[in-house]
Amino acid sequence: MRWLNKNNKLVWKNDSKYRIKWDQPSRSKEQTKLKQFLYQYWKNDIVYEEYLLPFCLLRTDFINANKKIAIEHMGTGCHNEYNKFFFKNRIDYLGSIKRDIKKMEILQKNGFTVLETFTSDLNKLSYQFFIETYGVYL
Repeated sequence: MRWLNKNNKLVWKNDSKYRIKWDQPSRSKEQTKLKQFLYQYWKNDIVYEEYLLPFCLLRTDFINANKKIAIEHMGTGCHNEYNKFFFKNRIDYLGSIKRDIKKMEILQKNGFTVLETFTSDLNKLSYQFFIETYGVYL
């Protein structure tokens, strides 16, 4: 896939190792549930999971290269609230928020529509949910 770097030059990245394996579990049960839902709509597309973004060490949960959609799942206590289990202190949590913002900026600069799903969304997953909530057709 081609990515714009800081100088707005297109750079190729070998991303074959990030191709999604639909039949294997993901990093969390919640992410696996989201992946199983996406399969029916994205099984014929080029999709990556835990994709390492170029020019940084940040990963995004799912990227659909055909539709230019990136999905970041915000699991319980991981991204959207301070949790002592995941962060040593509040400064580490703030650093996590800054990294999430940088990740969104990189994806948007490269033409991706970025969707954030939450734990509360997992029971509402449907084609219509993504249209109504994000204005995106899967």
